Order: sequence, then structure tokens, then C-alpha cells
Amino acid sequence: MYYVDIPELKAQMARKDYNITTFSQKMGVCRETVSRVLSGENPTYPFMCKSMEVLELSKERAMNIFFASKLT
Repeated sequence: MYYVDIPELKAQMARKDYNITTFSQKMGVCRETVSRVLSGENPTYPFMCKSMEVLELSKERAMNIFFASKLT
């Protein structure tokens, strides 16, 4: 089973000095969209791609964030 590594996504946002509002503006999405993902809703493929671009994530880093595995 996979999930979004929300703490790591937030850490990547913080490294770029983004809060939810500034990140959503840079992404070109509404604030609620970012808020929902940070609350645990699965992101869309376009959201993941745009996040990679805005946060300057490598493919490997993005995979680790958006497809983290639960070891349960």
C-alpha cells in the first residue's frame, strides 16, 4: 500500500519557503487543493508533476514522497 509522505512534502515546501498559500499560487491551483493533499487526499498526476517542477524534485525524490510505502 502506498501513501503520500506528508511530513516530507511539507519539509520540501519549507525548504523553498512556501506555505500552503504561496505553494498553491506557484502551482497554479487553489489553496484548498494543496490543503486536501496535505490532509491525506491522494494527489492527481498533474499535481504531482507540477509539484516536482515547483519544488525542483528529482524523479526519485518525488517517487519517495508521492509513492511512499507503508510497512504494516
